[in-house]
Amino acid sequence: MTDDNVAVATRIYEILAALGVSRDAFREVVDDGLADPDGEVDFRGVYADAGVIHGFDEFARYVEAQPWAGTLRFEPEAIEAVDAEHVVVDVRVTASGIGSGVPVEARAAHVLTVRDGRVVRIQSFLDREAARAAVS
Repeated sequence: MTDDNVAVATRIYEILAALGVSRDAFREVVDDGLADPDGEVDFRGVYADAGVIHGFDEFARYVEAQPWAGTLRFEPEAIEAVDAEHVVVDVRVTASGIGSGVPVEARAAHVLTVRDGRVVRIQSFLDREAARAAVS
């Protein structure tokens, strides 16, 4: 199961690399059966006042409303199954401000919860240690 979950995560990040973090990418991920369309995206590990976004359509609207919309990229640096349903992905995040064009780069970690071969939850963290602690 853990190898299958890593394969799901790997394919998702391949789609994101090809299409950017966008509505088109989310649609392909869902249409390919890699994620539950009603899945959750949780930013509370990054932003203290953030909430949980329900559904990938809502997440697409969130992304499209940001000042870096259309430029956000996730480059996975490591993908590791940590248990039967959690995969931690170390991510290099890049984007550019729409108005300024200023490039930004950061490192983050995502925890993907995979059930029945589909991602049902994505949690974002500032680093690998925080991501691993969340599933320990």
